[in-house]
Amino acid sequence: MKDLKTRIKKGCGGLFYISETDAKIFPFFGSRVQAGVCSTLVSELGLSENIEINEISVEEFFERATKINDWHGENEKQNAKRFAALKQLLEENLTDLKVIRIGTILIDVFVVGIDGGGNLAGIRTKAVET
Repeated sequence: MKDLKTRIKKGCGGLFYISETDAKIFPFFGSRVQAGVCSTLVSELGLSENIEINEISVEEFFERATKINDWHGENEKQNAKRFAALKQLLEENLTDLKVIRIGTILIDVFVVGIDGGGNLAGIRTKAVET
């Protein structure tokens, strides 16, 4: 597990998720999954029942970040490759991988699944959508 944590931390280093703002991507490591990924995350974060929670696909979350366009410079191409590598790392090492979006306008985004020890693991960031 320690190796996976190190690899996720390294994979996040210097990456930013682009929405209406740029938000740094951080590793996320949580508690043992008891009643599913989303339920465990909601419980761990101590969220109110009134907060809006949505789930999107892993493909949808990473689609724009991993796409290399003709007009991209070398920096954008490198970032797209790093996002693709991070996506692959998460998909290969976590089961029941989900993208959970919490809130509206200023949205907390978690790409989390279950690691080999049965705990929540993945990444977190923010998105701004008005």
